[in-house]
Amino acid sequence: MRMWITFFLFAATVPAGCGSGADPTDGDVLFDGPPGALRPHEVGRTTRFRVTSRVGDERTSSLLTTRVLHEGPDGEFLVESTYDGGAARRARARETDRDIRIEAVAVEAPTGFAWLEVDPAAEVIHTPVVRGEVRQTRFVRTIDAVVEIDGVPAVRPIAFEGASTRVPRGYERIRLGNDVLRAIAFDVRGESRLARIPGVPDAATPPLRLAFAGTRHLVEDVGLVREHLRLTLSTDAERASFDITTQREPDRRRTSDRRG
Repeated sequence: MRMWITFFLFAATVPAGCGSGADPTDGDVLFDGPPGALRPHEVGRTTRFRVTSRVGDERTSSLLTTRVLHEGPDGEFLVESTYDGGAARRARARETDRDIRIEAVAVEAPTGFAWLEVDPAAEVIHTPVVRGEVRQTRFVRTIDAVVEIDGVPAVRPIAFEGASTRVPRGYERIRLGNDVLRAIAFDVRGESRLARIPGVPDAATPPLRLAFAGTRHLVEDVGLVREHLRLTLSTDAERASFDITTQREPDRRRTSDRRG
């Protein structure tokens, strides 16, 4: 089997980070409520994001829809994400008193969902949120790329796992439709390696690496509002960078009371 990956990005999933510790901070608490207030997950909650990717002068745009499908015991819940009607992704998560963690992720395949356990579980948010606190983390991310196997190209989701950091820097105002929201800004960065390409044997996958750096904005009782990342994909022989902006589509029913 001969295989290579064309560096053409279609979309990137909303990331999950996981915290494993913290450095000393300046003690400025930005938020000390329940983690679910920054990542709401009641059953039936549906959110839409416009995801724009830019490679040089070329731009592509897609609509990402996320929906909470299920809540289980001990804070467990299930979220599904779909790009423009394409293959669905799912994440099984759990909320505790101080964090929300991703325990497994899956991509839809002809035979059903192919699950990848996340061990240790990946932390999405940790409270209290303290300005300047450095969370040493690992993360899980899936991107869609053109994978060419034996001369046949196909769009496939490819999963990465690695290490990252997340640092709250303070409150900023973000425009969402006609509203201006008071959001907590997080600086995020990390590096990872290829974990899996569904349908491709592990031995055939290239030594592909992913690095990223950017900013994420969360709003209480709303969730993720905006994320901008600079991503770099590389092998031993090739390297390509692109920008991803994930912008929440306006929902006045949920945002009108969060104006800055």
